[in-house]
Amino acid sequence: RCIIRVKYLPKELWGEAVNTACYVLNRCPTKRLNNVTPEECWSGNKPNVSHLKVFGSIAYRHVPDQLRSKLDEKSEVMVLVGYHLTGGYKLYDPISKSIVISRDVIVDEMKEWDWCSNKKKDSVSIMFDDVHTAQVETNESEVRRSTRTRTQPARLNEYIVTSDNEINAEGDLVHLAFNAEAEPVNFEDAVKNEKWLSAMNEEIESIERNNTWELVDLPHGKKAIEVKWVYKVKLNPNGEITRHKARLAVKGFL
Repeated sequence: RCIIRVKYLPKELWGEAVNTACYVLNRCPTKRLNNVTPEECWSGNKPNVSHLKVFGSIAYRHVPDQLRSKLDEKSEVMVLVGYHLTGGYKLYDPISKSIVISRDVIVDEMKEWDWCSNKKKDSVSIMFDDVHTAQVETNESEVRRSTRTRTQPARLNEYIVTSDNEINAEGDLVHLAFNAEAEPVNFEDAVKNEKWLSAMNEEIESIERNNTWELVDLPHGKKAIEVKWVYKVKLNPNGEITRHKARLAVKGFL
């Protein structure tokens, strides 16, 4: 219900909301799997979540040249309602009430569709007058706080949920460390970072120093076994990053 209400979406999109919720939860760590995401447990690969956007946001879909004339708009405004297995976004057209799949999309998470007039609702710009500072009298008496015990919803029991008052100085460092440095999911992402590039060079030097392999010509009709880079961030007890570790592993299948 929450992701439906955030962008004031119509109830007929509840099915897409459920699918999107499942898609996101499958990419969240769960206690039942030892804090590993269901997606990684199933596929063996860390999921990439950089493409995730706010459900119901305005999406500008590129219109291919062959489908428009020179005077037509190059993009059409739609609503983001999910993700497709092919890697594209699922977009809803409120006018034709149809769903299309597209990769060439720009998502504006700050805007939403005006369902009352069937038009895109722009974000509101607020102009402020000059701010005049004033001395504020403070009351030295302790602020009254609620004594009600807050309980976690049953549906979140298997997921890691930390409240603000549970994060101490040590825990804060852990959260900052994980947020600041994410482990790359593939070689293309790793080579963009000098730290991971250095870690891979260190691994290659170690392999050559230990004579782990010998370069030979591939025999005719034979297929070479592929390799894969595995990346891991090493942390100390305070959650601070101590090392970027890269391993070159041989795939166990042809």
